[in-house]
Amino acid sequence: MEERELVRTFIEKDGHSMDFYFIYKDGNKITQYKVDCSTELRTEIIDGYLNELKRHFSIDSSYKLYSVYDDNERAGAVIYHDDIDTNVVAQNIFLFNKGSVEAYKKEGGDFSAIYGYLINLSDGEFEISLFKKSMPTQALKKSRFYNLVAGTDDKFNIINSDILVFPRSYDVISINKRLIIINYSIYEKYFGFKEVLKRRAMVSFAQLAKISGFFFTQNAILKFPSLSSTMQKKLVNCLVNNPILNKENYDGIKTQARRYLKQEFAINAESKIVINSKKELQNLIIILNRDINYNAPAKEVYLTRNKKLLKRYKSKK
Repeated sequence: MEERELVRTFIEKDGHSMDFYFIYKDGNKITQYKVDCSTELRTEIIDGYLNELKRHFSIDSSYKLYSVYDDNERAGAVIYHDDIDTNVVAQNIFLFNKGSVEAYKKEGGDFSAIYGYLINLSDGEFEISLFKKSMPTQALKKSRFYNLVAGTDDKFNIINSDILVFPRSYDVISINKRLIIINYSIYEKYFGFKEVLKRRAMVSFAQLAKISGFFFTQNAILKFPSLSSTMQKKLVNCLVNNPILNKENYDGIKTQARRYLKQEFAINAESKIVINSKKELQNLIIILNRDINYNAPAKEVYLTRNKKLLKRYKSKK
């Protein structure tokens, strides 16, 4: 993926500049305020975030990058990517008129009301924007806590002001119109990903319902919204270049369901596979997504891409 190489090249350059923003959220309205930083803090933030980028994107990094719509179960160090054009929340956070942003002032909003932090790093040619979701525990009010600092003599003194603890990590990155998701749970909860996924799954479900070999009852249609996020991802993926559907191997689908899922699909008068329940809908998606290692309908015997196997098969000699 070209973004990985862009980040590596970006890290190796010198003379990076940085703009720092507080983000406030009122309903669906997101507002950025530019934060004035001392030279020392600016240098600390640039160095800290470049080191974090290096940890995720250097040549010897163990982190692997996958589409956020990938339904496979992943183990180890994983990060995801998405297109910013598909996510309105991300557009509101990352794409704004930087020339019209007001400077942050204390009276503009309490520290505890900060929705997130945005760091824009530039190497003079490319810009990388990094978002970190703010949590209430990161704002320490002097009226609620004794804000202490240890001096060089090991004696503690009170910091007589509100304190903001700003993490050296990030949740989502925007580069070259691509979103890199480091913290999937933050992306799912605060970037409206569930709604985006649901809309895409609805389109895929409408396409699936038009396929001549299937008949979906009203009950199955009503059960669609209750599909899990994992099953919705499978649905989005399973119609793309699908060998089962390309071969119109509906008999193979019935055999696969009977043999490995203990599912006996009903057949109507038009010889179509009837999908009536949520379980039948899920089993059809599992078969079409080729989650079973031995895939009879597609005439495939293969190792899946780290999908959760329903059953393991020994190769026949």
